[in-house]
Amino acid sequence: MEATGSLFSDEELPPRVDRVLDVFNYWVQVHRTVRGAPQTVLTDRRRRLLERTLRDYSFETCIAAINGCALSDFHMGQNSRNKKYNDLELIFRDAQHIERFAGMALEATLRTDFDAPTVEVDW
Repeated sequence: MEATGSLFSDEELPPRVDRVLDVFNYWVQVHRTVRGAPQTVLTDRRRRLLERTLRDYSFETCIAAINGCALSDFHMGQNSRNKKYNDLELIFRDAQHIERFAGMALEATLRTDFDAPTVEVDW
């Protein structure tokens, strides 16, 4: 590796911290808007998960995956257990989950009856 004055090569650079926070805060706004719920915290485990995810996927794909999960009736609690399956660790568990949820959002945008979650976010 050529000495460039950086500790990392371009491929090894960690994702920008603000992008990790942007993805986390967007997920909180879309999936954790329950009154009276305890504050949702960006734990070290969640931060590492998002850092790893943002190395492999774009910010836009991460946002699409969050939206795709929100568009799934099953994952939003309309299932036999009436339980939500929308945790950050599920959405970004692995490539299969990320791509499936992002694909669900993409499919929804292609339909004429698409009703995306509306969340005001100050990027």
